[in-house]
Formats: sequence, structure tokens, C-alpha cells
Amino acid sequence: MSAPMGWYLLAVMVTSGGAVAAPSSLTGGLFTAVELVGVAAILFGLRHYRPAAGRAWWFFASGIGVSAITHVVWWQLKVHGLGDPVVRDALPLLAHPLMALGLAALVRARHGRSRWEGLLDAGVVSGGLAAIAWVLFVERSLQGGVHNGQLAVTVSRLLLDLILLVMALRLLFTTRVHTTSFALLLAAFAALLASDAATLVQFQDVYGHPVAHIGWHLWGVLLGAAALHPSMARTTDLAESNEAIPSRGRRIVFTVSAAVASVLSVYAAARTAPDQWAHLLVIALIAATVSVLSVLRLGLVAAVAHRRATALNAHAVRLGRALHEQRVLQNQLSHRALHDPLTNLGNRTLLQQHLERTPGGAHGSSSRGLLLLDLDGFKDINDSYGHPVGDELLVHVAHRLSQHVPESDTVARLGGDEFAILLEESTAEQTAGVAQRIVEALQAPFRVADRDLYLTTSIGLLALTGGINAAEALRDVDLALYAAKSAGKNRVAVYHPQMRTDQLDLTRIATGLRHAIARQEFALHYQPVVDLASGAVIGVEALLRWTPASGAPISPVEFIPVAEETGLIVPIGTWVLNRACVDARAWHQRHGIAVTVNVSGRQLREPDFPQTVLDALRDSGLPGSALVLEITETALVAAGAAETRTVIERLEQLRRQGIRVAVDDFGTGYSSLSYLRQLPVDILKIDRAFTSAMAADDEQSAENEAFTRAILQLSSTLDLQTIAEGVETAEQARLLQQMDCRLAQGFHFARPMPSGQLTELLGASRAGQTPTARVVAHDNVPAAAF
Repeated sequence: MSAPMGWYLLAVMVTSGGAVAAPSSLTGGLFTAVELVGVAAILFGLRHYRPAAGRAWWFFASGIGVSAITHVVWWQLKVHGLGDPVVRDALPLLAHPLMALGLAALVRARHGRSRWEGLLDAGVVSGGLAAIAWVLFVERSLQGGVHNGQLAVTVSRLLLDLILLVMALRLLFTTRVHTTSFALLLAAFAALLASDAATLVQFQDVYGHPVAHIGWHLWGVLLGAAALHPSMARTTDLAESNEAIPSRGRRIVFTVSAAVASVLSVYAAARTAPDQWAHLLVIALIAATVSVLSVLRLGLVAAVAHRRATALNAHAVRLGRALHEQRVLQNQLSHRALHDPLTNLGNRTLLQQHLERTPGGAHGSSSRGLLLLDLDGFKDINDSYGHPVGDELLVHVAHRLSQHVPESDTVARLGGDEFAILLEESTAEQTAGVAQRIVEALQAPFRVADRDLYLTTSIGLLALTGGINAAEALRDVDLALYAAKSAGKNRVAVYHPQMRTDQLDLTRIATGLRHAIARQEFALHYQPVVDLASGAVIGVEALLRWTPASGAPISPVEFIPVAEETGLIVPIGTWVLNRACVDARAWHQRHGIAVTVNVSGRQLREPDFPQTVLDALRDSGLPGSALVLEITETALVAAGAAETRTVIERLEQLRRQGIRVAVDDFGTGYSSLSYLRQLPVDILKIDRAFTSAMAADDEQSAENEAFTRAILQLSSTLDLQTIAEGVETAEQARLLQQMDCRLAQGFHFARPMPSGQLTELLGASRAGQTPTARVVAHDNVPAAAF
């Protein structure tokens, strides 16, 4: 219990006890003091708890204050025998309107608009109770005879009590916040209504009847207690609940109330004398009021039902429209999910669905053909004219493909410039015929953006029989397409199982290369480059070797192309460059020889390639003059013109640091004088295809000797050094020497060997021991000679 509540109850007990024990002349004043304590309690609660909306409590405080004033006036008039008794009994009624306003102000209308359901519900119940009170109590009391003034006061009190009852029931029916303060509030008004009922039954002075006296006393005390309870702040501005359809229990109460009013009307009509028609009129009026309120309540329920039915109908219409739009949208989404937005052809998903569909009925015996197309040169058109032109070209290609394929078959765009065609009920020969016709059809010019554009296509072909796995079919036909492009493009390649085997080998090698980098399974072997005149070693070529930890060595011919295709050649090449520079540092310091490192075109196109080379020289301590970068003609000129210029600039940057550039396999590539003039070249290496076929008595040997002699003369004219590769016999070495070829390498001199073995060989040759190889270290040959 809070301190204010404790002091309040103490004050009430003191004043109430004083009223009981004091002389009758002081009793009225002391009961007035109790009511004033209640007023003070309400004012304290308003100030202490500061409710959001305290208007109702101000009405309550005003009502108790008016009651206190009328109490004093009534008591003084009665004690001194002044005033009309009717006037005295009417004075306490002045507090009732204020109490009714306070009860009404406690409920806040929803959305700024009051609802009638709560008032009608309270009116029906109050009407039933009013009928019972009139017939059983008031009417019997009036039969004793009362004058008109007393009857007016009685009817006024009944009407005001009825209003209070309606307001209290509305508060009970329409709110959901039932706090302690709320309960005390309802108890206060129950006491007030009980005191009025006792007065109506006995027609005594309003403050003279013991029950009335106690009821009015409790009314003021309980209102003060409600205001002092901490929950008072939450018992203001109560939200009106939305119960358009009354609950089952409340419907039972309504039915009973209406039935009671009707039954009592019949009862009153049966027992009322003809000269007492006014009493019958009152009960009839009450019954009629209950009936009207019930009908109005039913009307509200019907209106709500109608609104809900209308809303449901509208919702059903909207739902039907939404379902229709959803079906349309679903169809559009399904079409978009299965078709290419640019060409309106099927996409990969649609193709896979058709591939997995069983052809030829339940047994799936029909043959089908699958074509995979890739447009040759489309990237160049896209880069030259822009993507809008490229997109328009793809639309034209799609239209031309559809013209050569029946509607029962499937044409799909898989992405970019890749298309697929699934031919139903087509033999391998028929599929090949369609593929060849498409190759020829796409060679015709396409009119796009006021210009003629030309394309060719490479096609992979796969014959299908029975049910298949779509992913495997697309994988196999892709291998055939790769074969068509590798064979020169603008052609058709038919899938055969060996393609998959070869692809699995490539995948195995690529996976092994990734593991080899992490596990350091690579090694370098070095093959000497010798001076033909003296046999002295003036340089070595670093050759990469790979021996997996769980297998036999793999030839560079197998794994180098895979490394180039997968891009792994870049980290592998960096490792080779660093390792070769570290190994060659000691050989250069002791024997003055240089090291040659092969560089792929993929490495040359890396932006940081020059810095990678310079970092390797710095970290190893090898001078730039002791390093030769060996490249192929193809690596330089197979790229576009812009890339070639960039590569040449990078090589020139390295040459300025003393690093030399050698062209490998010269004579088998472009072999153009214009290329030799453009490329930053210091050394030409004659391909083994020329040297290995020399010294034989046939026409081919003579041609190779002529080509070799021409290359040597060209190198001399351009002031380039020349190294002959693949020298395997003494006769080949002799012929090269006769042609003024100074440098050579090959099995005739030494096979590639590990760095440790090469170190021993060079050391033994310098010490004057007889080496097992046909080479000797020659300290008098400077590195600059190579």
C-alpha cells in the first residue's frame, strides 16, 4: 500500500468514526468532511500520477464536491425545518450529471469517431433492469400514493440512475483495461446506484435511509481510493474496443433482458387497474425502448455483416483478378526462365529439359542429334562495332538458324555466341547434313547497321540414342566443338569417345600441376650450348622436368600445353626463372656461362613480367648479361597488334638491362623479314627440324642444308647470333661448322642434366679431367660471345 493511500484511509476512518460517534447535529458535517477528503484524494491523484487525459477525474471531483455542498444544504434545511421536502430530495440529483459525464469521458472513441455498439448493449441490459425495478419496487411504492412533486423527483432519479447505469455498463463492455483503480471506480458507482435504489424503494429522505446513507458514503470513499491507486493513470482515456458482433454470452444477456421487459409488460398489463394507466405506460415505454435498442443493435450487426459481405465480395473480385494476373505473370516468368531474352530462343534450361525427355515413346528407340555452335570471329565484331551491333547480329543468326531447323526441333542460345540445336528423330547422317548446311548458311553476309558482316561457325556434333544425361551430352558435344575449333574452325567435328579420354587426361594433368606447384615436384635440367670450334660450354638452357610424387615422369610435351591453357604456366614460369637464376650464378662466376630460360606467350602478356624478371636477377645476384629469355615467333605475333606492341615494349625494357632475347624454333613459324625487323631479337635458334635431317643422301637433306645456310646468312646480315638445335651426330656438327655456324646444342654434345651433375661436369672439365660428355668448360670464352 502506498503512503498516500494509507493516509487517505486513516483520514476516512477518523472522519467516519467521528460521524458515527458525534451528536446528530454534527453528523452531516462530518460526512461532508469524508466527501471533501475524497475530493482531495482525487486532486492529489491527478497531480501525483499525471494521467494523459484527466478530464473524467475532474468531473468526478466536481460531482463529489457538489454532493458535499448539497449534503450540507440538505442537512441544514432539514435541521431547521426549512424548505420543501421535494426540493431537499432533488438537491443530491445535481451530482448525477457530473458523474455521468465523468463515466463517458473515461472512454476514448476509436479513430475520432464514437461507436454505438457499447451504448446500445448497455441500454438493452439497463432497460431490462429498469423494467424489473419499476414493476417490483417503484410501482408498488407509488401505489401508496404520492403527490406530483415527489413523483417527478422519483422519475428523475430513476432516469439519472438509468443513465449512470448505461454509462457504467458501457465502460464495462467496451474497455479491456481492468485495473484495480477501474474496479474501485465501478464499486463506487455500484454503491451510489444501491443507495438510490434503497431511496426509491422506501421513498425516504435521500440521506435518511441507512442503506442510502452508507451507499453515498462508500461512493465518495471508493472514488478517492480509485484516484490514489497507482493504476489510476492507466484508467483514463481507455480505448473503445471494436466488438461489432457481440459475444455469445452478451447475446444471451440481451435476450434475457428483452424477454424480461416483454414479460413484465404483459404482467403489468394483467394486474394494473384502469385508473393506473400511467404505470402501464411507463412499463410499456421501457419495453418498447428495450425492443427499439435491440432492433438497432441487430441493425448494426446486419450492417456490419453487410459491409463484411461486400468487402468479402470485393476481396474475392480482387483475389480473382490477382490470381489471373498471377497466372499471366507465372506464364511470363516461365517463358523468361526457359528462353533467351535477346533472341527469344530456348535457353540452356529448356535444352536440358528436352534432352532429358525420352524420345520415341516409352522405349526411347529414336535417334536424335545434338549440335553445339560457336561463332568464329564474333568477338572481333563485338570489339570493333560495339555490343549493340553484336546483339543485333546474334538476333539475325538466331533467325537464320530457325529457318534451317524444323519447328519440332529445339534451337537454343546457351550464352554469348554459343548456340545449340537438338534434332528430334534424326540419324547421324541427317544430323551431319543439317550441320553442314548451317555452316554454309552462316557464311553468307549479315546486313547489320547498314553494313555487311561476315561470320563462320564451328560445330560439334553428337549422335544421341535413347535416354541420356543432359549434362554428359552437353559435355561431350562441347568436346567435339573444341575439336572443330582446334582443327581450324568453320567446320564440323563429330564426337568420339577418345575425346573424353583425352579431356580426362588433360584434367588429370591440370590437377596434378596444381598439386605439383604446392608440393614442389618440379626440377630443372640444363643442356649445354657449346662452341663448335672449341667444344667449350658457353651457356646452358634450363629445361623443366616434372615427376609426380606418386608416378613416373611426365613429358613436357604433355604438361606444358596444359599449363599454358590453364594459366598455370605463369606461376610455374616464375619458379623456373628464379630457380635458373639461382643455379646459374655460380656457373657464371666460375665459368662465365649464361643461362637460357624459356618464356611462354602467356607470361609475356602479364603486366608485371618485366618486374618479375628483374626481381629474379636481384634476388639471385645474377647480372642481366648472363640471362637469355627464349621465346617463339608464334608467342610474339599470334596475339593482336596491340598486344604485340606491348610485348615488344616489355622486351625492349628488359634488353636495356642487358638481358638478351632468343627466338626459338626459327624457320618453322612466320619467318618473315618484317617480323625480324620488328622484334627485339639477339639470337636465332635454328629448329631441329632442319639440323636433324642434314647429312643424309636424299633430296630432303639438301633442302634442309639450304634452309640452314640461308638462315645463317640472314643472321650474319642482321648481326644476330645463331644456335643450331638438335645436333645429334658428329657429321651434323661438322656440316654446321663448315657453314660458319658457331654455336650448337644437342645430344651429340650432352643430354639435359640436373644442376649438380652439370656443376661436377664443369668442374671436372676445368681441372683437366676427361669428362664423360663431349663438352669442356672454356674460361677463355667470354659470356658476351653468347
